Amino acid sequence: MKYVYSFVVWPDEDWGWDPAVFNYFHVFRRRTEMYFTEKEFEQFRSGMGNDGLTLRECTRRPYVDPEPIS
Repeated sequence: MKYVYSFVVWPDEDWGWDPAVFNYFHVFRRRTEMYFTEKEFEQFRSGMGNDGLTLRECTRRPYVDPEPIS
């Protein structure tokens, strides 16, 4: 089953980032929406974590195909 995942990307505090990185993320903090299965999302989240980025404020809802109207 596909879901619409919504989250905020934030640098991992334990990664040793320069304070300027946190300033950047603070200014450009935006929610992101992406479509994944649960397994795909966990792989994505893990990959981001391997690069020192965390996903915060995560939510999901079932994905529904858009209904065309005319």
